[in-house]
This record gives sequence, structure tokens and C-alpha cells, in this order.
Amino acid sequence: EVIDLQTAKQKAPTLAVSSLPMPASDSVAASSSSVNVDGMIACIEGAILMYKNSPPELLESVLVTLRAALLSAVNTCNIVVGDSAPTPTVPPSDSTVQSNPARIQSMVACMEGAIVMYKNSPA
Repeated sequence: EVIDLQTAKQKAPTLAVSSLPMPASDSVAASSSSVNVDGMIACIEGAILMYKNSPPELLESVLVTLRAALLSAVNTCNIVVGDSAPTPTVPPSDSTVQSNPARIQSMVACMEGAIVMYKNSPA
């Protein structure tokens, strides 16, 4: 069945804008920060998943992505809680410090635990 756009527009119900409830600015800010935090968590989860699913020869290079996700999370948290603390500086990616797999696994487990705690916390 072919629908004529003009006819559909004419038959569509209209809603007066004045009848819509206006959200309080606090609820807009709260929903905005919740969207930021949800996005931040999704970013970290994606980076962790990518790290865990990478072959051993790529783990070192994927670490850069994981670090970027975590630094972005720090920025987001600072914004949400109103903290003006400076973002930690990022060492050059060609740093001579060798990664320690046990330390990295510990950090990943810590982040996963923090995410689970956030998701299970009361609203």
C-alpha cells in the first residue's frame, strides 16, 4: 500500500508544545551525566574486551587503546563530579617500561569489578 506523505501529515495527531512537561534543569543535568557515565562504561568495557580477545603479539599495542579509554573515563568522572583536577599525563607510547602481564590483568580485573559495582548500585 502506498502512503501519501501529505495525507499522513494531515491525519497525524498534533500535540501542543505548551502541554508537554518541561524537565527541571537538575533532571536534565542528571540524565546528561548518566548518559556520559554509561558511555564511559561502554567505552571501557569495549577496550577491555578488545584487550582480552587480542592475540598475545598484539596485546602491547592494544594497551594504548585501553589506556586511552581509562584516561577518558577519568575526564568524564571529573566532569560528572565537578572535580577540576588535571587529567593525568600520558607517557609516550614508545616508553621503555616493559608491561607486566600480571599487573595489567590485575588492573583489568579491578576495572571490571568497579563497573559491576557501578551497575549494581542503587540509582
